[in-house]
Amino acid sequence: MLGCGDKRFIKHHKVIFEELLKKPVQLTTFDISIEHLAGEDRIVQHDCTLPIPNTPYDITFAHVLLKFVETENQWDLIKNSINALKDGGLAIHVLDKENYEMQESRLPNGQFSVPLTRWKKKIDKLGYKFFEIYSKYGLALVIQK
Repeated sequence: MLGCGDKRFIKHHKVIFEELLKKPVQLTTFDISIEHLAGEDRIVQHDCTLPIPNTPYDITFAHVLLKFVETENQWDLIKNSINALKDGGLAIHVLDKENYEMQESRLPNGQFSVPLTRWKKKIDKLGYKFFEIYSKYGLALVIQK
């Protein structure tokens, strides 16, 4: 898992992936700061705009992480989430609607816009398959390596 705003999400996401995959999941969480995740297992302090350590992984998952990364550094995070995968693996980036619909680079709430069209073009140029799963609140961009 790339980034984690609340340690409750760690167990929650583990359950979701085990239910989805119908097998035990070993979850590693990477975050730029880890004090808020104290007491949880498999926590690594790491800036995900840098290459992700201990690869390869089957899935990389970032729930609304891109909006907390400066727009010009978001591509590094996306690229690293793909590069960290085994062949056939999935990079999943969940995005809030307001972050990819806004045109401004920095949003009033201190978050950053996500130029989704720009990132999809770059993913396509690298030759990776991707699709979007839409929900009421936004979408999940799913990239297959």
